[in-house]
Amino acid sequence: MSAGLFGGFPGVGWAVVHVGRMLDTEPDTTGEIDEVLLEVVLKRPWRGDFDLISGLVGIGVYALERMPEPVAERCLREVIGRLGELAQHDANGVAWHTSAARLVGRRQEAGPEGIYDLGMAHGLAGVIALLAGTHAAGVAREQASGLLEGAVSWLLAHSLGPGGHGGFPWAHAPGFEPHPARAAWCYGDAGIAAALQHAAACTHNPVWAEHARALALGVARRPRGETGVKDVGICHGSAGLIQILNRLYQATGEPALREAVHDWISWTLASRVHGHENSVAGFQALNYEGGQPVWLADRGLLGGAAGVALALLATVSDVAPRWDRVFLLS
Repeated sequence: MSAGLFGGFPGVGWAVVHVGRMLDTEPDTTGEIDEVLLEVVLKRPWRGDFDLISGLVGIGVYALERMPEPVAERCLREVIGRLGELAQHDANGVAWHTSAARLVGRRQEAGPEGIYDLGMAHGLAGVIALLAGTHAAGVAREQASGLLEGAVSWLLAHSLGPGGHGGFPWAHAPGFEPHPARAAWCYGDAGIAAALQHAAACTHNPVWAEHARALALGVARRPRGETGVKDVGICHGSAGLIQILNRLYQATGEPALREAVHDWISWTLASRVHGHENSVAGFQALNYEGGQPVWLADRGLLGGAAGVALALLATVSDVAPRWDRVFLLS
């Protein structure tokens, strides 16, 4: 397995630690994972991905879940060190570049010289959320805080509207014509709003909180046909919007966000199919094969029924949905 959080062995370790602590029966089974990941992040220069799904940010999320173990603190400190070495500074702040070699298909066509990805899954929003969590944990605070300030500044400078309130494209690149991204956890204003809210909460920054609130309200008011939502998963579907908008409603008390959560719950439940073998409890995940849409039975957390179930449960329970830390939502 890879060293990526989603699809790799750190994700297994994260789940073991998270559930074990919930049950107060945390087994000592992740020591080898800690050692291997520390060895991984000590490599310089870093030649892997920097993102949440498969790179440095994801390893940092695992380390945060293992805190306050000394090895976790050291691993997290090294993650911030590698991110600092990869950071590119300009007049707008700090950003992280994705080379063209790491892009495929249309993304490579859009950025033949590479891109600056703005999303939560593969880009800047994920870095911002991890830096905020690291600041709150008191690890490498001076470096993390400096990178965080610069990253938020760079992000807001690339808004499609004045003052950072105009929404965001999925990426920035030379010659790339920016346009509003889909509304999702992985890309677009929803994930970016969640990252800014997380950063605001961790640093007690009311300006960032206002940016998050304004972006979330924009998502809530966007016509459904313009959101890009086609299925129900957390990554790029309705469950992701339910979880993000619910979190932001809890943080702000904005009635429009609560109404949007109800609307997306209704859409999600109405999307169920009955008696279809390619479904889980009636829910299907959309995939593409050869450019053609294919509906699949997906039991997973990121794009499937498990994520839908958890997002729905979070709307009707008093129990804080701490599982969404793996998505950098809390």
